[in-house]
Amino acid sequence: MTGTNTTMGTAEKAPERSLVRKLAEVMGEVERVPKSGRNDFHRYDYATEADIVSAVRKAMADRALMLIPSVVKTEWREVERNKGGKDRIATLTVRFTLTDGDSGEERSFEVLGEGQDQGDKATYKALTGAVKYALLKLFLIPTGDDPEDDGQGQGQQSQRGSQQRGRQASGDGPPPQITGTPPPRTAPRSGGADDVAAAIVSEAEQVTKEEFPALYGRAQGLPKGSKAREVAGEAVKAAAKRLGFSAKQVAAMQKPAGREPGAEG
Repeated sequence: MTGTNTTMGTAEKAPERSLVRKLAEVMGEVERVPKSGRNDFHRYDYATEADIVSAVRKAMADRALMLIPSVVKTEWREVERNKGGKDRIATLTVRFTLTDGDSGEERSFEVLGEGQDQGDKATYKALTGAVKYALLKLFLIPTGDDPEDDGQGQGQQSQRGSQQRGRQASGDGPPPQITGTPPPRTAPRSGGADDVAAAIVSEAEQVTKEEFPALYGRAQGLPKGSKAREVAGEAVKAAAKRLGFSAKQVAAMQKPAGREPGAEG
């Protein structure tokens, strides 16, 4: 007998789906992610890490797919605050292992994540950012518009900026303020500065007044004229507005954050 009918009382076993096929099924099932985050300054909604996880979790569970993160490398550095004190920045290299529970097939890939906090939450922020962008890129999930898009002439920036998010879930500080060995300002790997800008965008939504100067400093530390710096600048501008900083106050933060002593304004 042929097909899936029984032969001698035994059902023919259907071919097992490969891991790649299951991933493609999830990709086809997840269309657009609901947005629960809100940027009041630019007046747009954006997808949070929780939105992304909620969108794919059931589709993956239904297919016995597991995504297990493992931190393989952690780097720490510090940035000085304009008003005194320091923030800690954690840079994580996170290996994600995809496992098919039916066949045991596995695939692994690595994602960078950064988080900044004056307390002990830098690593959590870094891991959250890494998970969000790993899922976004793994399943090519559309979110409608980029976090930095204000809907007024930044459409082209959004398309290009989609490759500029991830690593700076609290980012690269300007060289004069960083102790230890900071990562190169021009990243040797694809998406370095872009990831830094993405993390700035993420952190800008919840940055406090005390944390803002360091966030601003990291944005200024990005390569001049780069799209990553432009994207980060928009997020920082929105945060400044939310926190009540005037343009003059923000401009005053630039001298200690990004200029050598004695440099003219």
